[in-house]
Amino acid sequence: MIYPRETLVLDYLDLAPRLTKWIETTPQNMGNWVSKYSLRRKTEMIDIEPVLVVQVGESLQPIDSVVSERKVFIAIGYDLLQIPISKIEIKLVNSSKI
Repeated sequence: MIYPRETLVLDYLDLAPRLTKWIETTPQNMGNWVSKYSLRRKTEMIDIEPVLVVQVGESLQPIDSVVSERKVFIAIGYDLLQIPISKIEIKLVNSSKI
């Protein structure tokens, strides 16, 4: 996941693993409206693998490593309301077959 500019709102694929880790490690109790247990149950309902996250200004080298290993890179563009509006799929192929 690449954030092309600084953002205050994290994508769910970025947020969910952070939230899960925080729930597991915080000694903090929640508030009157939500409990740690209910948050844990909600995050367990959706199985999300942690994704590679690159922030503005960081090196794109980690992405190169992923593409080399998995042979595919998929970019999905969203509008301001987080509605997907485009998808680009790049596949790494053997150059001798081109």
